[in-house]
Amino acid sequence: QIKKTRGEIRNAIFTDDQQTNTKATPRTLSVLYATSFLFVFGNTLVAFSPAPALMKELGTATATKVLSILASTSAFLQIVFSPIIGTALDSMGRKPIFVACIFSMIISYASVSLHSSVPLISLAKIFSAFFIGIFFLTTQAILSDLTSAQPKQLSAFMGIQLSLTSLGFLCGSIGAGQLVERGLKVPYIVASCIFSVALIIASTMMGETLQMGKQSLEKPTKPVTKFPSPFASLKLLFRHKELRVMVILLLISTMPSSMGEVFQVYAKAEWDLEAGKYAAFIAIFGVIGILGNLVGSLLVRKIGLKTVIVMATSSSMFVPLGAMLFQFRGAVVGSLLGFLSSTQMLTIGAALVAEGSRLGIPQGELAGSRSSIVALLKVIAPVWYSLLYVQGKKLTGLNFLPFIFNISLALTGSALSMMYLKKQDRTSESER
Repeated sequence: QIKKTRGEIRNAIFTDDQQTNTKATPRTLSVLYATSFLFVFGNTLVAFSPAPALMKELGTATATKVLSILASTSAFLQIVFSPIIGTALDSMGRKPIFVACIFSMIISYASVSLHSSVPLISLAKIFSAFFIGIFFLTTQAILSDLTSAQPKQLSAFMGIQLSLTSLGFLCGSIGAGQLVERGLKVPYIVASCIFSVALIIASTMMGETLQMGKQSLEKPTKPVTKFPSPFASLKLLFRHKELRVMVILLLISTMPSSMGEVFQVYAKAEWDLEAGKYAAFIAIFGVIGILGNLVGSLLVRKIGLKTVIVMATSSSMFVPLGAMLFQFRGAVVGSLLGFLSSTQMLTIGAALVAEGSRLGIPQGELAGSRSSIVALLKVIAPVWYSLLYVQGKKLTGLNFLPFIFNISLALTGSALSMMYLKKQDRTSESER
């Protein structure tokens, strides 16, 4: 009876194309969830350390510029290498890249734990941000393989993964608030140990999913014969009109999160939040991320993916609006009211993957193109937010210009997603 029940559960979760891989699939999915949690947990432990260290050595204005340059440099590396790595995912497999990302994070953080100089902190910041992008590029390809890129199933699995990464973010934020008071090296040492555990789990238990992904594509794909150019993502994503709206929505939803250290500098300068208090404040977003992604994955099943996209993009205006009007307390209240905005990555990502599968684009190539075009935005975003805050405050006397910009993004994304929803509804009616 127990075996029968387990079989029924497995059949309910996995599609027919995946039944030949049922032994590897649940274990691989569990490893993916565990390593995603550990990856974000370890990274968040040190995420709040570089900004205070650089501000102490260089001053607020210079540190803001340096952090923006570091973020842009890392994003530029992703632009150059993401399409190449995406192609490698389709030729070499998912597991080698997955394991290499975790190992590279250990090297980056262990180096700072041995010698915490400004140059090493800066290099670790660049390379860790780069490998974080590659890690999630790889997880997107793996999840697409495991779910056959079916939107509802992919949304459910992505919802669980993003909830676990939000939990990792929450735990890391709480831990960072405690460790940052013990010195700069301590968070890097602890993070290196956590990544070591993740490396052991991934290297010994992770299964290869590449063949499963090839079985799930709706259209046959051409074999990989050469590595793409760094800007192949622009051609791949924008030559398909079906992908354009999703790509634009992806960029709009990603832009505010690219404030990064500029927001931390802002919080310290304008709200007087030290590293410990800032970590506690950011931990709120971890709780909201868990709630938002769980609710979002359930709503996708009930009311559909496109409707949830509209709700998520509309909800993203509450945080900047609250921060602009009521400062710190307004940002906290806005994050609670707009908790569904945390599902933008889940919903837009699932729609993008499903459309790419329908067009016959290999998932590794699609993931690399997506990562590259988001990285292109991240080259511009930190510099742009730095200009809005530092130069905007000097010229206008207003310190909330970054929030005004984010509100305009939310309104644009909301309008665009509603237009997309109406267009899809008309298309469905005409097909009937």
